[in-house]
Amino acid sequence: MATATKFEDLEVWQRAFDLVKEVYAFSREPPFSRDFSLKDQVRRAATSCMTNIAEGFCRRSATEFSRFLDIARSSGAEVQSLLYVARSQDYISDGQFDACYSNCQTLRFKIGALIRYLNDNKATAQRVEEPGTWNLELGPPEPGTWNLELGTRNREARKLGTWNLELGTWNV
Repeated sequence: MATATKFEDLEVWQRAFDLVKEVYAFSREPPFSRDFSLKDQVRRAATSCMTNIAEGFCRRSATEFSRFLDIARSSGAEVQSLLYVARSQDYISDGQFDACYSNCQTLRFKIGALIRYLNDNKATAQRVEEPGTWNLELGPPEPGTWNLELGTRNREARKLGTWNLELGTWNV
């Protein structure tokens, strides 16, 4: 288990940032760079994936975090769909298409796994001192962190704004 004190600590966010860098790299090359509409749309979709993970991380509840993760996952599907357009116009090679599509698919599966985990455990979260710090390890919460461990909701923990989750074997 790992402690995520900022959204940059999340594996899903790191993978989404890699996707953004990949999309920007191939979309800056001609002739892709001259198709302003497609270039802007695929860049916005990739960036939306990354930023929705970050925004959800800083929300106060698992429900809100899940909602933003779902938007991020959908943005990944949008990138995948736009890759077909780019390939059909010979803006990207089959190799670029395959690599980026595969990266999107892996990212979407990982985001989906985190969403399922949050939803299956009916987790709730409230702010302790400041939103955006998650403790993904077992143990008592520290001020300003989110304690994610499996179990029943505890009135005292709820007052403190802790989560009751355990991420198990998933890398977040």
